[in-house]
Amino acid sequence: MFDLATGKTYIEEIKTTLDPSSGKIIKIEKVRKQVPPNPALQMFLAKNRIPEKYKINSDDFEEW
Repeated sequence: MFDLATGKTYIEEIKTTLDPSSGKIIKIEKVRKQVPPNPALQMFLAKNRIPEKYKINSDDFEEW
């Protein structure tokens, strides 16, 4: 969950070319992909890991 909150880079293997006679994979490409940080998950982690600082209390709101 922490990796998704802060963003993550990973390497994915893509099998692209097949040998027509044997049907076996000839070429495997490695592609680097990135998952962007998730701000909603960051808020969730902050509220649950440091509640005294980030928890929203009903006392914090004034009457309209």
